[in-house]
Amino acid sequence: MQITGKTLLRDLQSGFPRFKIKPDWINPDGSILGHPVINDFARFICDTSHADADEVERALSFLESAVTSKDEYIRDLAWECLETLESCENFDNIHIHFGQNTQALWQTINQSRR
Repeated sequence: MQITGKTLLRDLQSGFPRFKIKPDWINPDGSILGHPVINDFARFICDTSHADADEVERALSFLESAVTSKDEYIRDLAWECLETLESCENFDNIHIHFGQNTQALWQTINQSRR
């Protein structure tokens, strides 16, 4: 799956029907405010991690695709998602399921803080 700024809304809606995007985050032209949406997606992953391991696996696979996207905007959103996800009380149980590229980005984020 190649996620782009143009496909993000459709990809989230089709891949995660239980993830509801707030109407305030959708522009009149159908585009979305990416940062608020991806932060809500991180919270969705956190909330879901207590009840639905399969959904979390799909969400982390989606995040892995975002990390490797050719679209810089999407890669920036993946960074943002990881930073928000870090505040999840269940982060340690989520983190162990990161894909290789997501794990590498997570290490970069931590190194950038030093």
